[in-house]
Amino acid sequence: MSRLLLLLLPACWSPKDTGPTSMVGHLRDSSGQPLAGVHAHTPESHWTTDAEGAFRVNYKDPSLWVRFDVADVVWQRAYLPEDRGTVVEVRLPSLEAGTVRCDVAAPCDAELRWEVAPGLHALLALSCPAGGDVAREALPPGSPTRATCRTTATAPAQPLSALRQPDGTLRLALEGAP
Repeated sequence: MSRLLLLLLPACWSPKDTGPTSMVGHLRDSSGQPLAGVHAHTPESHWTTDAEGAFRVNYKDPSLWVRFDVADVVWQRAYLPEDRGTVVEVRLPSLEAGTVRCDVAAPCDAELRWEVAPGLHALLALSCPAGGDVAREALPPGSPTRATCRTTATAPAQPLSALRQPDGTLRLALEGAP
């Protein structure tokens, strides 16, 4: 009898669809192709997407989201009430190679966030040299909706303006700077 219970327990904990305690879905690229082998994680569980891009994770309040690590960019998909009872399809936009221009007076650690779609955003952390450029293999398209910079781990985060320039360079500058 105890062996039977041990065999049934994992099945009880594996979510079948999305709800307020789990997300089940498929991770796809911008053309709809599955993204296999991507690490999907929450504070409560970890998963690697299969050949079809499928994932299943558990979560709990206040962390009702799943994160995907793709090419040094962290994509976060939040649970939305309309997801309940569904298998969610998460489609990531194409990443672009590009340059980040750091128009800051002192080196700092920048955190950038792009709002991509309802419930989906991209997160990127990078070290910004004072007045220097950072070449990146992968940047989300467009301009971040939020950007901050810290000069030390204990310093308060300072807001940055973050604008994509006509030449494609992403320019970061302390808010209020020219």
